[in-house]
Amino acid sequence: MRKFVLIPIVSLGKHPQGHVLEIYSEPKLWGHADFKALKCCGLTTAVYEAETVLQKLSNPKMSACYLYLGNYFLNLNGLKSLSLGLLLAGFMQKKSCHHHKIIVLGDLDQEQSHLPLTSGTFFTTQLEAVLALDKQAHPVPLVLPIDKLPYKPDYLRQRLKTLNIELMPVGNLFEALTQLGIVA
Repeated sequence: MRKFVLIPIVSLGKHPQGHVLEIYSEPKLWGHADFKALKCCGLTTAVYEAETVLQKLSNPKMSACYLYLGNYFLNLNGLKSLSLGLLLAGFMQKKSCHHHKIIVLGDLDQEQSHLPLTSGTFFTTQLEAVLALDKQAHPVPLVLPIDKLPYKPDYLRQRLKTLNIELMPVGNLFEALTQLGIVA
């Protein structure tokens, strides 16, 4: 079954604009997550970062899947905050993951062993890109760094609820996997 990870990105210019990058995962018979198609789409740096994190994990049990880019934007290779989304996309085909679509806002601090979630300079612009999405047919979790919750998270939670998006603040990669029901 095809599963989706939506990653808010920002194109820089006179006025930064938020967009949503779509990565989709399709099952394959054996092996691990296959990032090759993403490398050919300008995501070489993000794939390298995701693969570096996988090497740091002790025996990660990723799902056997192919990962593809669902939409295309120019100059993707310089983007930040993609490795977390790519990592989670690599786990989406696990049987324990019952989500068909997730939204991932944030990245990983790879310098720390517990892999905490971080956010970039344009977090607000990325959040606005999420709020600009259409209403989702089924509930979709929004994974984001717990320390970046706005001053009044209930207001954000209500706005997201109208879009059928569930706020899922987490502190690190392992909490994100657990919250999504993924046993790594």
